Amino acid sequence: MTSHPVSLPQDPIREAILRAPRVSRLTPEQQAELAQDVAHIAAGRVALIANDDVPAWLEAHARELGELDE
Repeated sequence: MTSHPVSLPQDPIREAILRAPRVSRLTPEQQAELAQDVAHIAAGRVALIANDDVPAWLEAHARELGELDE
């Protein structure tokens, strides 16, 4: 009896990681900054914005700061 390999569903995150460019290691300063950013995200102190929503968020933020006329 021969077994056929099972086709797993595609995982877009895994595929993106496999396609990502390889870079050199982060400097200690970059590692510290990244760790701080991740901690802020995990604690809920940072609101993540989807790429498609960035222009609208920037406009709303500028209005909040009074940089745009109503």
